[in-house]
Amino acid sequence: MAKVLLVEDSTDVRETLVLALESRHQVVAVSTCRQAREFLDPQQCGLLVTDLALPDGNGLALADGAARLGIRHVLISGDSDRADALTQQGRVCLAKPFTLRAFLGAVDAALGAEPDRSGPPSTAPARNRSRG
Repeated sequence: MAKVLLVEDSTDVRETLVLALESRHQVVAVSTCRQAREFLDPQQCGLLVTDLALPDGNGLALADGAARLGIRHVLISGDSDRADALTQQGRVCLAKPFTLRAFLGAVDAALGAEPDRSGPPSTAPARNRSRG
């Protein structure tokens, strides 16, 4: 069971993603870069999942800092053009809205795990009311 740090300022999206993750991983969910930095330690975090646009900073900078510590990451964004550009650069970045299946697949791939194929696939998208 991996330790996942989720950084997402939209309460609805954060709660949906926590529900999707918590049966498979230990999850700490926060809404700001400042809060996330408290948990960016390889002993406390095996994977960072972060929105790019956060109220107090840049999720990409947070992910780059995590990578320097050896922590893998998955990026999420409400800006599909930015998500596409980052994906073309070789980054793992999902554009909102995305399905929970796509999200969990990206998490599994980042952790180097086989995807969980049990149960029916979820097609419910994680939505965000604000662009991020």
